[in-house]
Amino acid sequence: MSQTNEFLKKIYKVLTTVREDMDDIKSLLIQEVEPTEEEEKEILEGLKEIKDGKTELWNSVKKELESN
Repeated sequence: MSQTNEFLKKIYKVLTTVREDMDDIKSLLIQEVEPTEEEEKEILEGLKEIKDGKTELWNSVKKELESN
């Protein structure tokens, strides 16, 4: 049983190392950027429109487009 536990610990260590390496590679390939002030404004306006019910569900718009 002890050998099994040691083996599982080794596997776990390797997997966590691989995961950390993958996260590092991901952060190099896909850089995170902060939205501009204008983009933040547009996002907040969009959320307000959704909250106020001024938007249509995509499925409704899609059906309408497909029927034309």
